[in-house]
Amino acid sequence: MGFLRTFPTEKPYNAYLIRVQRPEASFTATASRWTQSYRGIVRAGSRPMVVLRPFGPVGFVYDILDIDGHWIPEAAWRPFHATGSASPRAYRLLIEHAATELVSVERVTTPPTEAGLIRPLAPGRVKMPSQTLQPDLSGLVPRTPTPWAAYTVEINAAFDDATALTTLLHELAHLLLGHLERPPHHEGHRSAVPPHRPGLSHGVVELEAESVAFLSAGRLGLEDRSAQYLAPFFQEGVSGREFRGLNFDAVLRAATRLETWCQVPPRRRRAKAAVAPEWGTP
Repeated sequence: MGFLRTFPTEKPYNAYLIRVQRPEASFTATASRWTQSYRGIVRAGSRPMVVLRPFGPVGFVYDILDIDGHWIPEAAWRPFHATGSASPRAYRLLIEHAATELVSVERVTTPPTEAGLIRPLAPGRVKMPSQTLQPDLSGLVPRTPTPWAAYTVEINAAFDDATALTTLLHELAHLLLGHLERPPHHEGHRSAVPPHRPGLSHGVVELEAESVAFLSAGRLGLEDRSAQYLAPFFQEGVSGREFRGLNFDAVLRAATRLETWCQVPPRRRRAKAAVAPEWGTP
């Protein structure tokens, strides 16, 4: 996990593949990118590492130790470095993407010991703010009713920006890991939310969500308190059965999606607003 967190040149799943193939790797690129961007040449006899590529089978990358004449600027070595401060743009984009999944984000006054929570909403409880829906739902026909929120995230209003961002990453991770049941008015909504995974213990649910937050926050240049938060779940005497069902692949996929949400605006597409039915309506 620490390796993936400090290896931002590849998506989390590819970083994991690189870690399996070559644990000492520190900075990777394709042979052509080494030549074009960093004036480096792959040393003869160097063994490439296999990674996955979108819309294709695999790609091949080489570590900096296999390159002669390399020069790497800090911006490439640490592309997401933020010196521990939250990026307002990343926070805004995260909220905009959450809105496309009918998630309402609120800052609320809570005790200092409570960070945040995410929960499903009954139909008709909270309407999505139109300004947060605009990036994704700009193609709506006039007078279409604003959709009802399917989930709400509440974050402690006393938190600074960095803590609020890491808390939001943790809560949205629960959604992208399939920890929550879908409300009826979320069914049929074009969504990236995976199916519900029932039967997971509280330890597995929190370990998966905090692992996603640990990866995502670290790759954005933020520090968090994942170790302290997770410590109670690993107290001496905890049975291995408590962690049955833990899915590392789901963690990597959720971390990849959240990282993308923090960097790329939502796509503009035509979408129908959800109409709030009554509970139990088919």
